[in-house]
Formats: sequence, C-alpha cells, structure tokens
Amino acid sequence: MHATFWKKLVLFALPLALLVGVPTAVLVASGELTSPRTVVDRQLRGEKVVFGPAYTNLVKPLKCQGTRRRQPEVIALGSSRVMQFRASSFAAPQSFFNAGGAVNTLADLAPFLDCLPSDGRPRIVLVGLDPWFFNPRWAHDLGVPDFEEAMDPLAVVQGRWQDVYRDLMRHKIQLRPIWDARSAVGLNAIMRQRGFRNDGSYSYGDLDHCDDCEIGFADTLERIGSGQRRFEWSDEIDRQAIAEIERFLEAAAARNAQVVGLLPPFAPTVWARMRASGRYRYVDTLRAELPTAFTHRGATLFDLSDPASIGALDDEFIDGFHGSERTDVRILLTIAAATPALEARISREALVRRLARAGRYDVPEAP
Repeated sequence: MHATFWKKLVLFALPLALLVGVPTAVLVASGELTSPRTVVDRQLRGEKVVFGPAYTNLVKPLKCQGTRRRQPEVIALGSSRVMQFRASSFAAPQSFFNAGGAVNTLADLAPFLDCLPSDGRPRIVLVGLDPWFFNPRWAHDLGVPDFEEAMDPLAVVQGRWQDVYRDLMRHKIQLRPIWDARSAVGLNAIMRQRGFRNDGSYSYGDLDHCDDCEIGFADTLERIGSGQRRFEWSDEIDRQAIAEIERFLEAAAARNAQVVGLLPPFAPTVWARMRASGRYRYVDTLRAELPTAFTHRGATLFDLSDPASIGALDDEFIDGFHGSERTDVRILLTIAAATPALEARISREALVRRLARAGRYDVPEAP
C-alpha cells in the first residue's frame, strides 16, 4: 500500500512538474535567475556581460554591488536618464562606473551611499536629478530602498511561469538564441540586446531598427498634454524634496565626495512644448532655487534642462526625455569645462574627435 501511494503521488505530480518544467528551464538557461553578485563576478574577471532580465528588477542591488566592488573614483548616480554615460569617456576607464537606475526617488540617494564602504570613494558623484522628483503632484511609491540582493528564484518561477508560456506563444521568446547566448544574461539581453554593460551603462540594442521606439516623441507629448506619468502639471515645488537633497549633500560631504549635480536635458521638441504649455511653473522655481542648496554645501549644479545649452538635437534623443550616448558626451564636455576634477579625468580632444564621428545615438570607441 505504501508503494502504491508513492506511485500515485508521482503520477499525480508529474504533469504539474512537466508543466512548470519548461518555463523553469527557460528561466534558468536564459540567466533570468542569475544574481547580480554572479554578474559582477563575471564582469570583474574581464568577461563582457550584458545583464538584462525581463521578469525581475535587480537594478538597485546590481548598481550597489558594482559600485561597492569596483570602488571607482567617479560615478554617475540617478535614474535611467543618466545611464548613457560611458567609462570609455574617461582617460582611465576603470575609474568610472555608471550607477544610473539606482535612484527612483530622492529618498534613494543617501541610502545608496550607505551601501558603499566608507573609504573615501567615490571621490566625484555626478548626480542626475529629474524635475518630477520635486513635483508634489507626481504619484510615486517611496517604499524602502533595498540595495541588497532580494531575488527568490523559486518565487520568480512560481510567479512568472505562465508569463513565459505567453511570451513563447507570442514569439517574444525564441529558444535558439537562449542556447547560443554567451555574453548576454537575461531574456531582454538575449532577445533585444538590452541590458547593463560592464561599466553600468545601458544598452538599448539597435535603436535604428527598433520596433517599439517612440516615434516623433508622440508618447511624451501625450503625457504633457494630459499631465500624467512624470509630466504632472504643477505650479508649486515640493519643499520636502529640497530637504532630501540637502540630506544627501551632507552625507556626500561626510564622505569627502564632490557632488556635481545635473538637471538633464529634454529633447528640444519636448522642452518647447513644456515651456509653451505654461503648466510647469514648478520647474522654473526648481531651476531658480536648487543651485542655492548645492552652493551652500560646497557642491555644484548644472541646469541643462534646455537642450540648447549643450547643442543637443531631437534626433539624438532616444525618446522625449532620455538622451543618447551622444547627448551624454555633450553633457560631460560641458560640465567638465567648469569642473577641474572632471576635466582632469577625461580626454577632451579624444572625446571631441569621437563626437564628430558619432552616429545618431552612439559614440564610437577610440581606435
């Protein structure tokens, strides 16, 4: 009777195991269940790895791990709007790491510094600040910043196995590229060449042949017209946000880190529409008051909201508010000219030559 029970149990469980087995195999083989620590291990061994999972969001622990273990002299910190700064823009590429994406709200800034060892690095923090961080009408979940590993592989399988089947049926997932993948980890990296490179910057894949890219900034302009999704209309600034910036600046000063603040540019068409709407007066207040908060704490803020300040054009923006590598080289050249510590770390002549050879989005590596 005992043997009969176990036989029946196996026969009962086998179909379920087979049902979940296929998506589990896909998740494992594609690297979806790979931890940020393992990715950083491979990168530090010299492997070129693009990390782009589709079913998990591990950006915070990835950027904490990457910064903590590399101990770079310079980091870019902020949202996805700073993720196109590249290590190759610096004379010593290993001195830079892009921690862009680690910050979803201002409440993430100081805790990110806490995840790093207190040994005097990084020495320069280039921090990008999005205007909606200071908009009291921007609806966002503050949550609790968690920069440590938080992935439960079993929970991912249990929560996403049906999504894997759906994406297989829609041909968003193809099996052959998974088995052939070497340097790509995660389904976004394998299927779309999208993910984080060794220097922390983000690869958007082939933007010249992109089937889901924003055309004519239509989506961003619709956001402005309806006052939604980061483009909420407001006349007032969030005073608590200024206090949060001051807390971050004090934490950075305690580490002897020089903070270089940045209000990143919008695409020219988008910036013109925002200005013409008259519905973003809080941005004017922000641009007038935020530099004082930086100056009082020995830091510097560069207001590059207007793309004309760096000579950026519409066709080099990935969408209405994300600049490309070309845009970020323009930014770096502009702020370094007024920041001796950055100027000493870039190769200006080489960057100017590379910018002249740049494509619509990317800046070729130095030969």
